[in-house]
Amino acid sequence: MRKPGSPIRENILKILSVGGSMYGYEIYKIYKEVYGDVLLRSIYYNLKKALEEGSIEVKRVVGVLGNFTWGPETDRVYYVVKKEVEMSKEEMDGIKRALRTYKKSIKEELKKWIRELSREVKHGDEKTRRKCEKLKAFYLMKFGKYPKILDKWIESLPP
Repeated sequence: MRKPGSPIRENILKILSVGGSMYGYEIYKIYKEVYGDVLLRSIYYNLKKALEEGSIEVKRVVGVLGNFTWGPETDRVYYVVKKEVEMSKEEMDGIKRALRTYKKSIKEELKKWIRELSREVKHGDEKTRRKCEKLKAFYLMKFGKYPKILDKWIESLPP
């Protein structure tokens, strides 16, 4: 019989302890950077198990527009750890380093989305408006602020 818990789950708890509220794919990216190869499927399996055992909880679910293989929209489930997990200073520093690198790449991606939206807004419709609103919400959630140009674009688009 298997003993309860798993090294992957323990590492996920460490990542959430340092990173705060994160969704599965973010955890996966940080995990790979700090601990090496892991299947995305294993991350989601262990998140499910951690929820069942009560070591994490869902903080919020956010609808996100994008170009996903299954369609134009998805829900991102953000998890938080219920209690801090002990780890070595080296491990914590490694997680912090990976988080900084990942957040920098997110900011670059967001800048690209802003550039693409700026072209769409000129001939935009309700779909473009929804993209602007979702991008604004994402910025607020991730960074606590957003580019003010999004407000101007949203006002200029049909409801």
